[in-house]
Amino acid sequence: KSGEHKGTLKGHSGEVLSVAYSPDSKGLASASTDGTIKLWDLSGEMPVEMSTLTEHSGLVNSVAWSPDGEKIASGGRDHTVRIWSKSGELKNCLTHTSGVNSVAWSPDGECLAAGSEDDTVCLWTNFMNLAEADSGVHGLGDLTGPLEADSGGVDNVVWSPDGEFFATSGSSNQVTLWNKEGEECGTLKGVFDFERGVAYSPDGRHFAAACRDDTVSIWDTGTRREVRRLREHSDYCPRRRSDGTGVVAFSPDGKCIAFSCGDGTVNFREFLLEGEEEAPPTGHSGDVTSLACSPDGGTVASGGWDGTVRLWDAKTMEHKG
Repeated sequence: KSGEHKGTLKGHSGEVLSVAYSPDSKGLASASTDGTIKLWDLSGEMPVEMSTLTEHSGLVNSVAWSPDGEKIASGGRDHTVRIWSKSGELKNCLTHTSGVNSVAWSPDGECLAAGSEDDTVCLWTNFMNLAEADSGVHGLGDLTGPLEADSGGVDNVVWSPDGEFFATSGSSNQVTLWNKEGEECGTLKGVFDFERGVAYSPDGRHFAAACRDDTVSIWDTGTRREVRRLREHSDYCPRRRSDGTGVVAFSPDGKCIAFSCGDGTVNFREFLLEGEEEAPPTGHSGDVTSLACSPDGGTVASGGWDGTVRLWDAKTMEHKG
C-alpha cells in the first residue's frame, strides 16, 4: 500500500536526520545537520514553523517528544542530551561521554535513554521538573551507565510499549535487549545485517529491523525468532544513505509498516498479509533518514538528505499541498 504526499516542510539548511510527532499529532519536531531543531504546528490546514532551537553546537542526530507532550529531548554530536519545554525553552542539558546518536523516552516518561558513538547507552531519571527547572539549571538527573552496548556505536534506542525493556542497535549486526534497570537480557541474532532502523510494534509482540540486504526483518519478541521477511524489488529497498541501512516505523494500530527506500521514497506494507504491493510514491530527492507515524494513524512524516520534512497520508491517499 502506498501513501500520497501531503506536504513538504522546508526551512532546514542541512539534511533532516530525525522527526518526531507530539502525542496529539498536532506538533512535529525535526532535527538537522544544520545544528537546529525546528518545531512545527500541524493543527491547521497547512503546517506552520513555530520556532527554531539553536543551542546545540553541531549536528543534531535525534529528537523525541515525551509521552505527556510537555517535553522534547534531543541528542547531538556535541556530546549532549538537551531537554526542552514543548514551546522550545531549554530546561536541562545532560552530558554524554561522546556524540549522541539516538534519544528515547520510556513510555511513562520517567526515563530517558541515549545511545552514543562510543558504543554506550546512558539512562537518566529524575532529570528535571518543569515547575522548578529554569534555563540556568543544567546537568540535573540520576544516571545509570554508561552501559557498554554495541561495538561500532549505538545508532538506535527504542523502548518496548510496556516500558519493561529497551533495545539498542548499531553496526554490530545484532539487536541487544535490556531491562529497564539497564541489565542486558538477550540479543536477536541470526540475521547479520541489522542496522539503524528498528521498531517495536504497538502491542510489543513484534520487532522490525530494516536490513542491508534490502529487506525488513520481523521478529516475535516472545520467542525471539524471525517470523517474516518483507522483500522488495531492488529499486524499493529499505536503504539509508549509501551504506545500505534503513529506517522503519509501525503504524499505531500495528497493522502496517512504513520504511525508507533507497530512491528517496517511503513504502507502506501490511506485514501480516501476502500479495503484490504497489510501488512507493516519489518523494525526497535524496535518501530518507527518519520516519515517524502520527499517533492518530493518519500521517507519516519522513526526513531526508534533501533538507525537507515530508508528510504522507497513510489512510485516504489524499494529497495536501
